[in-house]
Amino acid sequence: MGESPVCEECYIGDITKGILAEDNKAEEYTCLFCTNGEAECLYQGKPSCISCKSNKKINNKSPAASIKSDSGSRKGSINTLKEFTRPVPPQSIAEQFKKIIEINTHRRGDSSVSVQFYKAHKFLQKYTSNCFNEITCLYNSKRDGMKSSTFHEKCDECKYGIIMILSLSTGYEIAAFTWKGIKKGNFQINDSQMGGAFIRDTKFELIPFKDNIICSLPEGIRFSSENDLYVNFDDISKCVCTFDSRLKGNQIWFSYIEEISVYKLQIIE
Repeated sequence: MGESPVCEECYIGDITKGILAEDNKAEEYTCLFCTNGEAECLYQGKPSCISCKSNKKINNKSPAASIKSDSGSRKGSINTLKEFTRPVPPQSIAEQFKKIIEINTHRRGDSSVSVQFYKAHKFLQKYTSNCFNEITCLYNSKRDGMKSSTFHEKCDECKYGIIMILSLSTGYEIAAFTWKGIKKGNFQINDSQMGGAFIRDTKFELIPFKDNIICSLPEGIRFSSENDLYVNFDDISKCVCTFDSRLKGNQIWFSYIEEISVYKLQIIE
């Protein structure tokens, strides 16, 4: 064997006649990688033939598209990049229009409000903020008197729905609302978007009622067949409230009523 190549990377010195010299050591070696060929140089400090060394270098190269980091938290390859797919936009015009409507009707702070309560939530935001120039009062017991005939005269046939608010001497208010409102000659209405609320200062809590039935009565109004709220304008002592556990079963709760107001369930734009 004549002159053998010297690896410049490993800085090995002289290799002649199958004798490998490194750090003043002289031993006869075979390639540790293929165990067949004669050792001609060092690769990573181990005896190797030229062929094995070249193959090792090629195999250890990272693909050009791979992603690496020192922390090892993010690793990737060409294969993982190919698996990534972008979200597919809506194909039909109807789907695209639906997306546009959802974006335009969303209001900050309303994301957790169900469709059932959205209109009441919007109204009560204005009411608790004292924006009375943006809401319409149909009836007020102090202004119009506590009479069922006056209540029906002013509140029947309101196509925008109504919300009734009872101010109590206990320091808070209770409310009941219906999107459909009440109509003359229509004794019973089914409204899936009705409910109640507790109001204190600038805060309010919306409450679902036990069922969807509203009864327009000669003496007043009943929200739900189980009297979540029943208001008798001709005999206030007969009023019933069962959706508020603080008033349920209280025989004198009617004496707490200071004022009854009914508003359009609509914001003036």
